[in-house]
Amino acid sequence: MSTRVESADGEEVPVGGPASSSRSRRRRPLLLVLALMLLAIVVGVAAWLLLGGDEPVTPGPLGTGERSGVGVGQRAGVPFGYGLPVAVNRGSEPAVLDRIELVDPPAGLRVLETRVGGLERKYLWYASSTRWPDPERFSDLQPVRGFRVPPQSAPGGERGVELVFALQADKPGRYAFDRVAVAYHVGDRRHRAELTNGLRVCVAPPGQAPTRNCPAVRP
Repeated sequence: MSTRVESADGEEVPVGGPASSSRSRRRRPLLLVLALMLLAIVVGVAAWLLLGGDEPVTPGPLGTGERSGVGVGQRAGVPFGYGLPVAVNRGSEPAVLDRIELVDPPAGLRVLETRVGGLERKYLWYASSTRWPDPERFSDLQPVRGFRVPPQSAPGGERGVELVFALQADKPGRYAFDRVAVAYHVGDRRHRAELTNGLRVCVAPPGQAPTRNCPAVRP
């Protein structure tokens, strides 16, 4: 409330203003600071979630011990299999796969589906086939997501897991890539490993025999 005094001539003169108005003016800077702090916290949490936390994604324990590539001939419009990469778990815990993919795939080469060859597969790996599916060459095929790769030290773990791609090119030409990637996690820790296994496919027009001299890609 305001305070009034009486002047010498008998008139009342106000002294100061309402106390509540003064307190409101003092609160405004404090509320502004609190709002800015809250905004900074929200932005920080959102960035943490988008970037997957403060831990960087590393290659982790999955890998291959070799750099290799292959060259194959194929007809346009015909699906075929590629299974050169084999990933081995050098860690002490199972690695759970999330997805596999080509790194920098060429335009025109399509990935129709992906699979993994499990521990009971017939061959350790089979570089490529001229058709898909091809159960003679690619066996014990399992979905990628959720597949558990046992440690190399576990029974059968030394065989690793074969990464299998069903591919197709619809137009004649040469298509090549030199790496594949596998995304996976061990416990709560996520990883992404790039394996230096590549492919060059020389695609012939429909009705024409594919070449037998397609040069291998060199990762």
